[in-house]
Amino acid sequence: MDKSKPKTQKLSQETQPEELKRYWVSWWSRTEGRKVPPFQTWISGEREKSEGVYEQSLCAVIDAESEAEIWKAVKKHFPDYEQRFCESREMGWRPGARFPGFEDRTKLV
Repeated sequence: MDKSKPKTQKLSQETQPEELKRYWVSWWSRTEGRKVPPFQTWISGEREKSEGVYEQSLCAVIDAESEAEIWKAVKKHFPDYEQRFCESREMGWRPGARFPGFEDRTKLV
């Protein structure tokens, strides 16, 4: 009788999907000519970057595996973006009343 332990196959790190985490993210961008992202955004402010050139402060709730993945997606839709912050939140977290109409569109694709 073979009492050896059954062999189990471990998946490599590349094939194991990471768990999604929720982030509250913000960046500066001029919104003209941008590609509409699949995740919901809010404009929370504005600044004059240079004379006559204005940028909006955008915010989003995004579920992703990493911050790097988020900034890659933001760059795809807002090529001129400038990072403000990316804060980890509990899954299920929702923005407050200042950001109305949350539609739970938090995915990058």
